[in-house]
Amino acid sequence: MTWGLSGHHDAATACGHVLEQVQEGLDGRTPTFAFLFASKHHGTSLESIAGRCSTQLATENVVGTTVSGVIGGRSTIEDRPGIAMLVGSFPWVQAKAVVSPAHAEPIEEDADLDDWATSLIRPTDAHRGTVLFADPSSIALSRLLPAIHAAGKGQPLVGAITSSSKSRKKQDECEALLFARGRVQRGGLVGLTLAGAVHIESIVAQGCRPVGPPMVVTGSHRNLIQELGGRPALEAIKAVAQQFDDDERERLLPRGLFLGLAIDEYRERFGRGDFIVRRVLGGHGASGSIAIDEPVRRGRTVQVHLLDPTLARGDLELLLDAQKLHAPPVGALLLSDRLRGDSMFDGEWSDATALARAFDVAPPGAESAKGGYEIAGLQSPIPVSGCLTSGQIAPIGTTCRVHSSCACTCLFRAQMQEIGKPSQQG
Repeated sequence: MTWGLSGHHDAATACGHVLEQVQEGLDGRTPTFAFLFASKHHGTSLESIAGRCSTQLATENVVGTTVSGVIGGRSTIEDRPGIAMLVGSFPWVQAKAVVSPAHAEPIEEDADLDDWATSLIRPTDAHRGTVLFADPSSIALSRLLPAIHAAGKGQPLVGAITSSSKSRKKQDECEALLFARGRVQRGGLVGLTLAGAVHIESIVAQGCRPVGPPMVVTGSHRNLIQELGGRPALEAIKAVAQQFDDDERERLLPRGLFLGLAIDEYRERFGRGDFIVRRVLGGHGASGSIAIDEPVRRGRTVQVHLLDPTLARGDLELLLDAQKLHAPPVGALLLSDRLRGDSMFDGEWSDATALARAFDVAPPGAESAKGGYEIAGLQSPIPVSGCLTSGQIAPIGTTCRVHSSCACTCLFRAQMQEIGKPSQQG
């Protein structure tokens, strides 16, 4: 595998620079697939970027999305123009683009989602995993994920969601943009299915820690939680917040409050990986309700969560340490929450640097700038690229969920070829 990254303000120049890096890394090999990420700063040039990448790589298996930040090597370009790409070249792997337009899924309550999901990804016996990028405002993602995961025969399903900052005046122009087959699609979902001699493994690092006691939802309507433990939800949340120390209050003000939804509410004790974390969108003083970004049913166990940089860093490093027991991957797709940027780590650390350090053999030196282009400051020992996202799609236990405040790392490893020899290409 190989990657490219550019932070040049001119879209054509940035795209050209990324393609130069990628083609140099391919060294004449034929691309099997590519993941493309571009910041929204490139605006009207996004269509030409998608088409140019697909044309020059000579494949329709180029998918991706617009994002708030892009990742390449050890570098993260945040809140400014950026383009990143991760390209795989696997002779014994079959890639297939997945495309579903906005609002194209069945809407009837009794609709057969299993058939819809199977026709969407069309898995074969050699299916090894699916990577999706979706706009949750234009597709019922939480409802569809279980069916897509089941259609993929339990193989890894990972990806990212992108927010569509809609404007009431220009709604059609502000929807999230997704890349697929050399074109730009407004809303819906796009992705890739991979089959053949590749092993895909995902790890999900948490970014929040629980505070206060677990509570049971005793009143709810869709994504509104009306009561927690028999008292108004807002009152119950405020009671927990009153116990915060100064350091916790500091974290709360710029980053907000989160609520963890227990995966198994029958557990006596809860620990790492036992919650799906959701952002608290707001509260209504008159009714005492709070809103989160997912429907929640009565009887669900929840717990207040706060973003914690120390936990976020330690959790990712711990999970990556376990990967050292295996052969190094041939490449990695890093999908980090946009909250896990400079504002969280103060620019001293990033998910990208942690991933690079995990597979370091020797400390790399700084690259020099070429031709006036802005390039990644430091190389990574393995090809790494990705983005900052509004949410992460990843399996947890036997199910696949949308996560918040997490770093989802998708590791690719070459498997034995059918002829019995290991594949060295990536």
